[in-house]
Amino acid sequence: MIRKLIAYKPEELHNHFVSIEIKRWFEGGMVDEPRFNQIREVYKNDLFVPNMIMRLVLFVGTFIGVSFLFGLIAVSSYDMGLEGVRVLCGLFGVTLLLFTEKILIQNMHHYKSGVTEGGCYLGIGFIIFSLLGELKSQEWIYPALTTLMLVIISVRYVDSISLAVAFPSFLLTIAQLLLEIVWLMPFITIVLFSTIYYLASITDRNNEIGFWRDHMAIIKTFSLLFVYFGGNYFVVREMSVEMMDIDLSDGSDISFAWFFYAFTALVPIGYLVWGIKIKSILLLRVSLITLAITVFTLKYYFSLGHPEVSITIAGAFLTVGAIILMKYLKKERKGFIREKLLSNKWNNSNLTATIVSQTLGGHVDTKDNQLQSGNGEFGGGGASSKY
Repeated sequence: MIRKLIAYKPEELHNHFVSIEIKRWFEGGMVDEPRFNQIREVYKNDLFVPNMIMRLVLFVGTFIGVSFLFGLIAVSSYDMGLEGVRVLCGLFGVTLLLFTEKILIQNMHHYKSGVTEGGCYLGIGFIIFSLLGELKSQEWIYPALTTLMLVIISVRYVDSISLAVAFPSFLLTIAQLLLEIVWLMPFITIVLFSTIYYLASITDRNNEIGFWRDHMAIIKTFSLLFVYFGGNYFVVREMSVEMMDIDLSDGSDISFAWFFYAFTALVPIGYLVWGIKIKSILLLRVSLITLAITVFTLKYYFSLGHPEVSITIAGAFLTVGAIILMKYLKKERKGFIREKLLSNKWNNSNLTATIVSQTLGGHVDTKDNQLQSGNGEFGGGGASSKY
C-alpha cells in the first residue's frame, strides 16, 4: 500500500529517516561513535539531500528556469488565444509533475532537494491556473481543488509545506460554503478543527503511518490554532464587521461576546494545562503562541494606557518566571527537565524503536538490512515493519 502512495522507494526513504535520527542521538551523546558508524553503514542510501542553503538556491533556480522555459513556449504560441493558453498551462503542469517524479525522484533519487519542491509547486500552480474561468458554477470549487491537490502532493512526495498551505486553503473553502450562514462560522470552525485534531491524534498512535509522522504534527498544530482563531474575539469581531456589515457603535458589541471573551482567555490556559498533563511539547508550544495572541487581543480592547509600562511589567514577570522554572527543572520533575536531550522536532516511535534495537544489546544483521534484538525485529521496509 505504501509503495502506491509515495513516489519514493519506501526502503530508501526509511533508511534516510533512520540515518537522520541516529545522527541526532549521536549528537545528543546517547550513542557512541562506533555504534553510530555501524548503524549509518547499515542504513546508507543514495538519496540526494542537500543542505538548506543549497535547497533554497536550487528552488529559486528551478523557479527561474521553469518560468523562462514556459515563457519561451508561450511566446512561440502567442496566437493560441486564452483557451489555448489554458490548455498549454495544464499540459505544462502535468508534464512538470511527471518529470519531477519519474526523472528527479525515481531515477536521480532527489529528496527535498529544492528542485523537487519547485517542480511540484509550479506543476500544481500551472494546473490550477489552467482551470481558472472554466469552473464557473461555484467559487468554493477553486480553493477546494487547490486543497485536494496540495494534500495529494503532501502525501505522495512526503512534503510538509504543501500540507501546511492546504490548511488556509481548506479554511477558505469552508468560508465560501458558509457565506449564507456566516454567523455560524466561528462555531463550525471550532467543532470542525476539534474533530480533525481528535482524528489526527488517533491516527498518530498508529505506527503504520510511518513516513507521514510529521504530517500528523502539522495537522494537530494547525487544528489547535484554527480552533483558537475560530473563537478568538478579535477575529470574530473583525470578521463580523467585514462579512456581515455590522455597525458596532460605541457601547455595542457582537452577539455572544461574553462567550468569545471567555474562549479567548481560557483556551490558551487549557492548552497549557493539557500539554503539561499529557507531556506534549506540541501543545505547550501552541499554548505559548495563543497566550501571546490573547494578551494582544485583550490589550487591544482593554488598554490601561502607558503600553511601555505594561510591556515592561509583563516582560519582567516572564523573565522571573522563566528563571524560576529553569531552576526548578534542573532536575527531572514528573517527566519534565530543562535539558534538551535530543535535537529532533517531533518524536517518531518507529525510528526510536530502530535506534533502541541497535543500542540496547541488539546486533546488526546486514544480510537483509534488518535489525534484530531479543524476540523482536525491525525491518528496513519502512512503516510496515515491526519491532
